[in-house]
Amino acid sequence: MSGGVTIGVQALHNNTIGRHNMALGGMALSGGTPRSAEEVLVAKVLGDFARAIQDLKIHIKPFMLSDRALPLRPRMFKICDDIYWPRIYCGKVDFYAATIIGANGDETYGETIPFIDDKIMRRCQTPRDVIVAVRRIQAATAWCEARVEGLERYNQQEAR
Repeated sequence: MSGGVTIGVQALHNNTIGRHNMALGGMALSGGTPRSAEEVLVAKVLGDFARAIQDLKIHIKPFMLSDRALPLRPRMFKICDDIYWPRIYCGKVDFYAATIIGANGDETYGETIPFIDDKIMRRCQTPRDVIVAVRRIQAATAWCEARVEGLERYNQQEAR
């Protein structure tokens, strides 16, 4: 766990925001004013997640431009109630978007990762729900980082 996330967890347990918000750079829901430690924590882990996804997309791009098959099978992560990553729509995988199931349960739509923080906060009713969502986002981030390492090894072997 990075230093910012540790500070965010402490803020969450202490129900304080002041100096913890400053330590995290004053992040908030989709660019708005921070309102709670939970929102700051979710924004921090989503920022890390977006960077990991961007790195993954850079490593996948050569496979998309060539005839080679993508040596990557996407894994579906449930972030919280009715929010899943990655978005798989019409057989295509969008790593930079999440699937959000609407209130009636029938409709689904995609939303880019940096902008799902407010939707996560609406679905998380307790601090425990926030921590569960944060851990799931961290697991998805670790999955992206592991795939990048695997793709780098694959490319090194192909170069030989």
